[in-house]
Amino acid sequence: MRDLIGCVVLGLLFGAGYAVAQDNPPKIGQQFGDWVFQCSAVAQNQTACAFVQTIVSQDGKRQLAQLQMLEQKTEPASYILTMLLPLGLDIQNGVTAKIDTTDPVAATLKTCLPRGCIATIALDKNLADALKHGKSLALDFTMGGGKKTITGSLNGIAEAFNAIAWF
Repeated sequence: MRDLIGCVVLGLLFGAGYAVAQDNPPKIGQQFGDWVFQCSAVAQNQTACAFVQTIVSQDGKRQLAQLQMLEQKTEPASYILTMLLPLGLDIQNGVTAKIDTTDPVAATLKTCLPRGCIATIALDKNLADALKHGKSLALDFTMGGGKKTITGSLNGIAEAFNAIAWF
């Protein structure tokens, strides 16, 4: 749980967050398929929230990546997918995300911290629609001389977006 909240805070370092101010917002810890609604206090009277998915190894012993879908505080509102990826990835080769069999989308690498490297992708309506109708999100990058793929689930993301009135 501490790791989930920590990653939400990492995403907030980039000026992103969602201030809960709707009539019937999702509840903290509420699950939407494979996604969890998490919030963190960022300042007095200011809370930032995101839909979070932690991807772990098959044996469940280590975290491979963490995904966040969050709203940036801009006018008009914008949305972002933030990925916390393993240290050691080849920054020069970058990171791409692919929804099912769609064309890959390049991510922007922001920084690397002791917990991993952070990459982001701005979400527009077309990408959000693909996420809502997709089954999986494959993250591709190079590490240690070879190509690596970490796959996350999109199960529940359509319900999550609907619950918070995104897209």
